[in-house]
Amino acid sequence: MPPEYDNIQLLINSIDWLGKNRTGKIGLYPDWKLHENILTELGYETQVLSANDFNNPTYLEPFYVLIISINANETNVREYVRNGVGGLMIAATPWNHDVNDMESFWGNIILRDTGLFYIGKYYSFGTMDCNDEVDGCFNASTEYLKDTHSAHVWNELKQLNSNQTHLPRNRTQQVMQILRDRLRYAPSDDVFNRDINEELKKLPTFVPTATNPVTAEKAKQFLVVHRFLCEFLINEVGLTSNIPPHPSAMSFPGDVVTSNGERLSHLIEIDAMLPSWTENLSVNEIIAFDTRETKIYENGAENSKLQIPLDVIEVNTRGTAWYSTGLYARPGDEIHIEVLNATNWEFDLDVQIGAHIDNLEHLSSWKRCPKVVFRNKIINNTASLANPFGGPIYILLNNYNNNGMLQLSITGGIRSPTYFMGKTLVSQWRNEIRNSTAPWGELIGENLIILTQNQYLSQMDDPEAIIDFWNRVLDAISDLGALPRERVKSERFVADVQISGGSMHSGYPIMYLLSEQNKPLRISEFRANPSRLWGHLHELGHNHQKSDWTFSGTGEVTCNLFVLYVMHNILLAPTNQTHPRLSDAIAAQSVRQYINDGKRFSDWKSTPFLALLTYIQLQEYFGWSSYQRVFSNYNQLTEGERPKNDQEKIDLWMIMFSRVVEENLTPFFTSWGFPISPGAESKVEDLPSTTLRIRDP
Repeated sequence: MPPEYDNIQLLINSIDWLGKNRTGKIGLYPDWKLHENILTELGYETQVLSANDFNNPTYLEPFYVLIISINANETNVREYVRNGVGGLMIAATPWNHDVNDMESFWGNIILRDTGLFYIGKYYSFGTMDCNDEVDGCFNASTEYLKDTHSAHVWNELKQLNSNQTHLPRNRTQQVMQILRDRLRYAPSDDVFNRDINEELKKLPTFVPTATNPVTAEKAKQFLVVHRFLCEFLINEVGLTSNIPPHPSAMSFPGDVVTSNGERLSHLIEIDAMLPSWTENLSVNEIIAFDTRETKIYENGAENSKLQIPLDVIEVNTRGTAWYSTGLYARPGDEIHIEVLNATNWEFDLDVQIGAHIDNLEHLSSWKRCPKVVFRNKIINNTASLANPFGGPIYILLNNYNNNGMLQLSITGGIRSPTYFMGKTLVSQWRNEIRNSTAPWGELIGENLIILTQNQYLSQMDDPEAIIDFWNRVLDAISDLGALPRERVKSERFVADVQISGGSMHSGYPIMYLLSEQNKPLRISEFRANPSRLWGHLHELGHNHQKSDWTFSGTGEVTCNLFVLYVMHNILLAPTNQTHPRLSDAIAAQSVRQYINDGKRFSDWKSTPFLALLTYIQLQEYFGWSSYQRVFSNYNQLTEGERPKNDQEKIDLWMIMFSRVVEENLTPFFTSWGFPISPGAESKVEDLPSTTLRIRDP
C-alpha cells in the first residue's frame, strides 16, 4: 500500500467519529478476530462477539461502536443504530453479491434507515472531464462532496428545471451518476417516484431534427435528463402508463400516418429451440383467432375487460436475435406483454420498442434524440413498456431452450407493414398489410431483415423478389466464408436520420442513413450499376470477416472479399466494374505508385484499395475455391493454433494459402512487401515456388 494511504489513521478517525470520542468497548464480529491485536495496540478495548450475541439486543448496549464485516442479525443491528446506542462500522464490500440486486445485500438492509447505500460497483478516481465517460468518473473532493448526496443533486436538478438553466458540462456526468445510483440501488420511494413523474412533465422540450439539429449544451442536457427519468419510471417503477410522447417523435422516428391506428391484442409464438433443431419447422401461414379476457389500454387508462379476438402471429425465430412481431408502438403508448404458456423451464426474455439503437451523445450535433430505444425485462411472465418515441416491437430471447414454442400476448400495438417471407401472402401484403399506418415496417427473410419507412413499403408490389435477392446474397457470403447457410441470426439493415459514426457501420443491426434506405430495395438497378451496392455489402463483409486472417491495416480490406464474391457470383459483374477505385486505370496507377515509392508495407496497409489488389490477384490466379478452402481451414483451428499477433497472422495467411494451392507463395507476398518471417518461409519450402508476383503495370 503506498505510504500516502494511511489505513490505520482512517480506522482511528472512523472509530472516533462513530463513537463521538467516547470510550468503552468496541464489539467485533468474529470475522474481525485477526484485526483485534491492531485495535488493542492502538489502545482500544475490544471484545469479539458471536453470532448469538447479535440475537440479544440488550447484549449489544454496552458497546459504543460495533464493527461487522459479514451478515449479522439485521433487525437488531438496525435497532442498535436507530436507538442511538452506538456507532456502526460495516467493513465489507458487496463483491460476492449479485450487483444487479443490491437492495437485498445485507449491508444495504442494515443501512436502509440511514439514507446510505452500497452500489454494485466501485468508481475509478478521475478528473471532472467526464464527457467521454459513461461510468466510473468520480471526484470525491470537498468541492464536489455535495454531489455524493442524491437529495442535494435532485433538488439542484429541479431548480435547474424550473429556471431552465443547466449544469456546467464538467459536472453533468457525476450528477447523473449519483442520481442513477440512488434510483437503481436505494429502496423504492413512492414520494420520490411521484416527484420524478411531475418533473418529467415540466422538463423543457427540445426537438432535434435533420434540418434543425440540437447543438446547445443546455438542450442536450435536458434531452439526456428526459431519457434518464423515463428509463427510471419505466424500468424501475413500472409507471409505463404515465410516459408522455416526446415532441420530437413526430419528426423521428415518426407517429402513425393517421391518428386512428387500431390497437389490438396479438398472440406471438416464438420457437425457443436451438437453431440447429429448427431446420424442419413449418413456417406456413397460421393466422387464427382465439378469444381471451384481455386488458386493453387506451390513452393510459385501463378499460373494462372485453372478449376480443387475439390475432395469432407466428414468428419464425430461426436465425434472429430480435424477434420481429409485425407490431408497432405509438409514442408513449403502453405495451403489455404476457407469457401465456410459461412452464418450469428458465428463459431470459426482453421486450424492446425501437430499432434505432445508435447512441449519439458523443456527437456535437444531434438530428434526433440521442437514445430512442427502450427495453425492459419480462419478469414473472409479464412486462410493460412504453417508449416516448414509439417504434417497432421486438421480443429478445437471450437464451435458447429445447421446449418448443413460447406463446406471448402483446397488447397495445398496431400493425406495421411487415412481410414475413414464406408466411405472408403477397395478395395479403398488397391488399392489406402494406397499407398499415405505422411509420416503419420490415421485410423479413431467412438471412436478412430490412427495416424501412412506410413511404417505401406502401408502394412495394413484390417484396418476395427483394427478400429472395438478399437471401441469395447472404447464402453466397456464407459459401465464401465456408460457413453454414443456416444462420445463428439474421442480419439486419436499419436506416436512421443520424448514426453514431460515418455514413454506414457494421454490427447488429447494420446502420446507414435515411438517404440510403431505398438502395437495398431497388434490386433491378444492381446489375446495371453494381457499385451502388458496395456500401451495404461492405458492412455485411465486416460482419463476416475473422480476426485470425485480418491483421493490422486490413480491417477495411478483407471484408471486401465478400463484396467481390457477391458481385462476381450474384451480379455477374467483373472486378473492374464493381467500384471506381478498382477500374483498370486507377488500379494500375495505384500499383505503379506503390512500386515507385519502394513498396513500403506501411503504405500498403494504409491504402485499402491497393491492399485489396493483392487479394484480387490471388483470386484471379487460383480462383474463389482457394479462398473457400483457406477459410474452411481457419474455421477448424483450435484455440492454441490461432495466431496471437500481427506477425503470426501474416505468416499463417501465407502458409495457409500456400498449402491450399500447393505452391510456395513466399515470393509473391514478399514481392508485395509483406514481412514474412524466416520461420514461416521454412514451413512451405517443400512446395514448388510460385511464379506469381506483384503485377507491374
